Amino acid sequence: MEGNAASCFTAVERTQARDRRFSSVLVVDSRSAGFLDAFTMPKRPGSGFMRFCYVIPEMRGTGVSCRLVEYCDGLLSGFGCDEILLDVRSNNARAVGFYAGRGWVVLEQKAGVAPDVPEAGEADPSGPAA
Repeated sequence: MEGNAASCFTAVERTQARDRRFSSVLVVDSRSAGFLDAFTMPKRPGSGFMRFCYVIPEMRGTGVSCRLVEYCDGLLSGFGCDEILLDVRSNNARAVGFYAGRGWVVLEQKAGVAPDVPEAGEADPSGPAA
């Protein structure tokens, strides 16, 4: 198992120990295709956080990421969240492009510069925040 995937699974296990509602595995053709680790933010009412949206390498580019993000949006909306936050490394061009292409906006950059990423207010305002 990839090192990144192993750390993701560990985080999902911790989240499930707190509250099983916020960790999900997407199964396609009887195989795990990806998983999601997201939760509400009690110290920031109305906000949720998507810690991981992981898709196994052979399933990337098949729409699994879209399905996981849509599920996350519905799940957290059901718990009163009107915004979802996440962290993406600016050098992860595939992820940055994925979220930017779906209307997510950069609220803050901690390190590095992500090329061609819309600044807050440039993307569709009805889309979720990143």
